[in-house]
Amino acid sequence: MKLILSRKGFDSIYGGVPCPILHDGRLCYLPIPDYNRRSPPQFQNIARTGYDVGQLVDNLSRGKLSARTSIHLDPDLRKEDYPRKRGWRPCFGQCSVAQSHLDRMGVGPGDLFLFFGWFKAAEQHAGKWRYVKNAPDLHVLMGWLEIDKKLVGTNLVNTAPNWAGDHAHVRYSKLYHDNNTLFIATKSLQLFPELKLPGGGLFPMLHPRLQLTDGSRGRSVWRLPQCFAPRPNAPPLSYHADPKRWKRVGKDCLLHTVGRGQEFVLDTDYYPSVNQWLHKVFKCNAR
Repeated sequence: MKLILSRKGFDSIYGGVPCPILHDGRLCYLPIPDYNRRSPPQFQNIARTGYDVGQLVDNLSRGKLSARTSIHLDPDLRKEDYPRKRGWRPCFGQCSVAQSHLDRMGVGPGDLFLFFGWFKAAEQHAGKWRYVKNAPDLHVLMGWLEIDKKLVGTNLVNTAPNWAGDHAHVRYSKLYHDNNTLFIATKSLQLFPELKLPGGGLFPMLHPRLQLTDGSRGRSVWRLPQCFAPRPNAPPLSYHADPKRWKRVGKDCLLHTVGRGQEFVLDTDYYPSVNQWLHKVFKCNAR
C-alpha cells in the first residue's frame, strides 16, 4: 500500500493564514479560496456546528477573505459541509506536476491519502475570531481518503458519477491539464474494517497523534516514529531521500520536510510497521 501525506487547506499563498484550532480542540479545515470564480460553493455555504465559517474566515484573514469568497472544496471529505446528491462519497482531485508525481509513484486504488495542513489555535474575543497570542504554528493531520476509484481525463463531467458533478475537477475538468484526476473514496475504510470508519473523512479533534510538528522547532520539522526513517534497499518517503533531513531521537525521528511539494509518498510494503502507527492514528478520534 502507498501512503500519501498530502498538504492541503490554507497556506501562505492560498488563504494566507492558518486553519484554526478552536478553543475546545476542534480542527477547522478550511478549503482554499478560488479567486477565479464568483459562484458557489462559497465560505458562507459551508455548514459547521457551533460556528459560522464565513465570519471565521473574514475575522482571521482581517477582511482579505469574506463569507462570499468562492472556494475550491477539495479534498471534499465531510458530507455535512455542503448539500449532496444521493450516493455521494468523499473525493479528491489532482492534476499537473503533483498528479504526475502520484502517477510515477503508482498511486491508485487501495492506497491511502492522509491530508495535513497548517493549523493554529484560535479564540473568540469581543465577538470576533483571532489567533491565540504566541500559539505555535503546526502541521496537523486533518483527514483521510482511501482510494476506491481513480478517474482520469478532461471529460470527467461525462464519465464521473452523477453525485460528483459539483466537484471542481469534474465541473471544470476541461480547464485542467490532461492528467486531471479524481480519486473516489471507498464506502468504508478497508485498511482497518474493525474500526467501522468511512473511506474518507475529517478528524474532528486535535490529538497528539495527529500533530506532525515537533514542539518549537517550526512547523516544517516533524516528529515521526522511527518506522518512517529511510532504510537500505527501500524507497524513502518521496522528496525526502536526503539522509541529512532525518535524525533519530529516542524511539522517534525528526524530519526536516521540504518547503515545496504537495504529495509525499511512502510504500508501506517496505515499511510495514507504519501500519501500526496508522491504526493508532485512526483509533484516536476518527468518526
